[in-house]
Amino acid sequence: MPETLAIASKLRQCAAGIDPAHDLFILDALLKEAEGQIDTSLRDLKSREDVDARSTIFLILRRQKGTGKALAWVDAEGLGPQNFTAPGALNLILETIDSGDYSKALAMMHEVPETYFEDILVLKLTRAQLKLASILPRDQKAIVF
Repeated sequence: MPETLAIASKLRQCAAGIDPAHDLFILDALLKEAEGQIDTSLRDLKSREDVDARSTIFLILRRQKGTGKALAWVDAEGLGPQNFTAPGALNLILETIDSGDYSKALAMMHEVPETYFEDILVLKLTRAQLKLASILPRDQKAIVF
């Protein structure tokens, strides 16, 4: 993937050249992750308190340390879907479903801002699947997904 990283770095330079005032903080953090600077990337992201940074932290933790660590971070920080971007909220809920905690995923679904359902229509489908799974026996819940 070094060639992909080189392309991404060039595109980052082009973006900075087109609009030097544009915030490339998230892109820079992802480039650091791709370069293997995981701790630096996470430290940089944790310096900000916004939905973009939190969504990217979750993404990097999931990729680099596994779903369990990413979900544990969410719990430790007391975060919910409303603390993430719409795609970040969807990722959080899907990872919670994949971990087998359907009731927690359904509870999270109630915390999703209404605007996110218009931004990402698959959230409506996921909500319906979770409602259906909630009435099924434990050993049959995974069938819905």
